[in-house]
Amino acid sequence: MCKPKDDARVFHVDSDPLKQQMPVFYIPAEARFKADCYVFLKQLNDHITSSSVFKQKLETYSDRWQKLQDLHSQRLKIIKDLARPGKEGYYNASYLCSEIRKAVPEDTIFAVEAVTSTCFVADQLLPKIPGTWINCGGGGLGWSSGGALGIKLAAGEKRFVCQIVGDGTFLFSVPGSAYWISQRYKLPILTIVLNNQGNPIPFHPQSQPLNTQQVGTPPNAPSSSSTPPATDPKQQTKNSTPPSHPRPITPASPKRPRAATCGPDTLLLLTSYTICYRRRLIA
Repeated sequence: MCKPKDDARVFHVDSDPLKQQMPVFYIPAEARFKADCYVFLKQLNDHITSSSVFKQKLETYSDRWQKLQDLHSQRLKIIKDLARPGKEGYYNASYLCSEIRKAVPEDTIFAVEAVTSTCFVADQLLPKIPGTWINCGGGGLGWSSGGALGIKLAAGEKRFVCQIVGDGTFLFSVPGSAYWISQRYKLPILTIVLNNQGNPIPFHPQSQPLNTQQVGTPPNAPSSSSTPPATDPKQQTKNSTPPSHPRPITPASPKRPRAATCGPDTLLLLTSYTICYRRRLIA
């Protein structure tokens, strides 16, 4: 929870404000109320809108709401601009997810484990129906394959379930076992495997990178490494030795990363029928 201002007055409303199963839970509130949050907020809104005192104060917030609406419209435009294919025929996660949103039913339940591409997936899917966005709140990479099957089992035949997963976490989920269960118990789900260029999260700092290609760069693009090519034959032989770590490393960046590029080696798998095919934008 964000820390409020020092002079803020805090009132704690919760279905379980004492957190009887979590004895370490604590909020420095003036008062605590055990209530259904939806009912409480509805009653509070009704009281504010019917009070003449509060109505005068609400008028001062009209300009703020207008600014918030303008900022939201600008953000939606930025999200829309991201969902465009590249000039070289490749397209990013934003474009892919925008097309998925158009193709699947409105009440589709998404099991999302996109990791480094999660922000771009969320921006394009924009789930509006409660319970249609399922994500893992903590550790446990590899949960989405089994999780998607559990969601489908609980949701039934009438609900469409779509799993969106990065290529690294996809392998963590033991997909062979997940597909067997899907076939054996007739649990059809759609699995989208994003090409995150081989689990591009930072590894141990002593590990040597295979390359320093940033996520979002086409596979054939020049490396971003600043090391000049060797001209001495002995140096070339030395540089040709494989690094000690077999996986690529993406340097940490303080800025928000670009959407991961989905190249021709990206796979789409329809787990019910185990259909795999290469994906490339066709003009």
